Amino acid sequence: MKKKWTNFLPVLVIVPFIFGVIGYTQAGIPLKDAMYDSVSLYVIQQNADSTNVCTEIARWTAALVTTAAVLTLLKRVSIYLYNRMMSIFPNSTVLYGEEEACKELSGRTKRCFYSEEAVNHAHNQVIMFAEDYDNLQFYQEHRLQWKDRQIYLCLRDLDLSFLKTTGSANLHVFNPDQMMARALWKLPEIHRVLKGNLTRNIGIVGFDSLGHQVLNYGLLQNIFYKNQTYTYHVYGDSRFYQLNKPHFTTMNKDVVIFHQGELTEELGKTDALDLIICTEQVSFDLLEALWIRYPKAEIYCQFSTDLKLAELMKDNRIHFYGNAEDVYTLENIITENLYAGGILLNYNYNHNGAEIVGTKNLLANQSAWKQARLEWGQLDEFTKGSNLASADYLEIVQQLKEDAHYKMMSVEDRDWELAELEHVLWCRYHILSHWNYGIPADGKNKDATLRIHKCIVPFEELSQEDKDKDLQVIQGL
Repeated sequence: MKKKWTNFLPVLVIVPFIFGVIGYTQAGIPLKDAMYDSVSLYVIQQNADSTNVCTEIARWTAALVTTAAVLTLLKRVSIYLYNRMMSIFPNSTVLYGEEEACKELSGRTKRCFYSEEAVNHAHNQVIMFAEDYDNLQFYQEHRLQWKDRQIYLCLRDLDLSFLKTTGSANLHVFNPDQMMARALWKLPEIHRVLKGNLTRNIGIVGFDSLGHQVLNYGLLQNIFYKNQTYTYHVYGDSRFYQLNKPHFTTMNKDVVIFHQGELTEELGKTDALDLIICTEQVSFDLLEALWIRYPKAEIYCQFSTDLKLAELMKDNRIHFYGNAEDVYTLENIITENLYAGGILLNYNYNHNGAEIVGTKNLLANQSAWKQARLEWGQLDEFTKGSNLASADYLEIVQQLKEDAHYKMMSVEDRDWELAELEHVLWCRYHILSHWNYGIPADGKNKDATLRIHKCIVPFEELSQEDKDKDLQVIQGL
């Protein structure tokens, strides 16, 4: 959060006074009267009998300071009135962060506005400064004032698994790169490519922060069939990623291959790709090379005006994603339905045998909804994220029930296979969050300190009780 010139206004205020006192005392006026005359300059009154260089500097700077102070006051009053007016609307949203980005988002969103200072009356509080530290600091300063508000905290680099329990059901964390990855993998066109065959080769070109999220979200969402074999080829520096996940496994036949060498050499070793996702800005030369080498691949590049000429190429295999107007929307930040789904899954898990089917039924049951939010607030961000990942994946499960592959099965066989896929998702989320299989010394299911869980095993190795829990999640849809 950068300091603005207005923060130095109190220092500038005394400049005319200092010059005035010096000038008037040089003119022979007693110090007491010189101080009085210097103060009078701020209301455009001058001792006309005592003029010199210092008093002239004081006279003009005093006028400037007074004008600036009045304009600043008027601006603050107008902003205060505007913010108060905007915040009285139901579901009003205030944005805190870099002014240009916030105003761009608020400009295309109803009942949404930007503010430099806290507006406690707005229903949704979105904190989206450029740095994680600034976002956390701003949240810490105002969290008590916002205990009854919905807070959306942007964290770009900090791993959610390192955040402790906040005790609040109102705090929601989002990552802009994850938003982009989520929007990408939700595209129906990509689903059609992946579901077209049980064996697919996917290339991720570039492995920066967005590349990490594209791989992670793909692993969490692209689980369609029990016998699928999706191979993810990752081109970029993945050393720290692999270091942080020494026991990485996909829990099915899917494979992740990390290519560490020079890009053109590594691409030369890859014979076929069905889908290519470029997570960094690519040159036209690289795009052309990918288009020629992989004639059957659908290629997705980050939105860039520099590559718009690619739309003139003779087929439609080149696509663009990540247009800010489509991805960075208030709807994608707030995702109320997704959070309600996560809260519902956690509630049903805690109250096994007394399930509520569907978020609408949970929201309609005021006592259950209150209890569900209370229990949600006691979770750490890692566990919240696990429930949200499951809720997001269950949207795909709903679609899979209409898939030709599953329509050929009996309902019982279908639900058991989908339950196995849901378990793969659960395991992957834990593994991607640095957990591993292990049996805690106290005999419980998990040890959060050691990051081990006894259920990170293939589905067939689960106890019947744990299998039934996975099945209940599917049947609860």
